[in-house]
Amino acid sequence: MESDPSGTELPDLAGLIHRPAWMAVGSCRGSSMKVYFPERGASAERAREVCRSCPVQGECLSYAMADPDLAGVWEGLTARERVRMRQSVA
Repeated sequence: MESDPSGTELPDLAGLIHRPAWMAVGSCRGSSMKVYFPERGASAERAREVCRSCPVQGECLSYAMADPDLAGVWEGLTARERVRMRQSVA
């Protein structure tokens, strides 16, 4: 088990998290998640570059559009851009 900075042991949740199979072949697999969760005002261009060549762009966009609370860059779109996209089709 891991522990947080206070020394409290944390459970290993890796086996409990269900991820769709398509995520295993995404171009982002193995990348630093910091790229996909840029700080407020920071550019998302590094994430967009990876997304442009991804073989599962459609699946990724569908996944992100289905969950309005999902943060970060998915299929090259920020959460704010996905909100605008949802509003434009409503």
